[in-house]
Amino acid sequence: MVEDFKPNVYDVQINMLYFVSLAFALPVSSVCILGKQWIREYQKEITGSACDAVRIRQMRYDSLQTWKVPQIMATLPVILLGALLLFFTGLLIQLRNVDEHKTAVVALTVLFIIVTTVVPTYCSMKPRPTSFTPFRSPRAWIFFVDHRRFQRWYHELFQVYSEMPKRMSSWAASDLHFLKIEQHRWFSHDIISVHRVLKCQVFDVLRTSSDIEK
Repeated sequence: MVEDFKPNVYDVQINMLYFVSLAFALPVSSVCILGKQWIREYQKEITGSACDAVRIRQMRYDSLQTWKVPQIMATLPVILLGALLLFFTGLLIQLRNVDEHKTAVVALTVLFIIVTTVVPTYCSMKPRPTSFTPFRSPRAWIFFVDHRRFQRWYHELFQVYSEMPKRMSSWAASDLHFLKIEQHRWFSHDIISVHRVLKCQVFDVLRTSSDIEK
């Protein structure tokens, strides 16, 4: 009987994940089209004198900053990626008992997204010339900021000294901060090395003079 029909719990979860993913993806796609139109209007050629062109371009730039257009455009890929993860989660649940090979492909894709989100934060914690990673994105920056907030809370709770500043505005600011730390460490290391060399040279001079006196 139709009245006795009860959907499976997994079917409800799968459809819920699919619909939530679609509910996020479609508005983001619409805003992306609008954002492209905004950027095209910003880049439109300005006729007139050079002074007027500079003033109009500055006015357009100020309006973009006032209405938070760069922040809006940077948030869209994060929301779209969240929708993709929700879709992949539903797909994993659906394919779990159907095809293991397809499930492995989807799981590897999700794992790749997670790894490329976490790796920039891990590399920024240990700055080295070889640790710089190009896997930087708005979602990686959000993870980096949240991770630093947790670290700051941990340091304040247990009164642990930290070299990190309270705020960083971008990846460039993070790179500059850690580059200064690395330069300070190399400078301190060079001073210690020079001190050791001078100490050895002074010791050799004193030993040579004592041998001459004898």
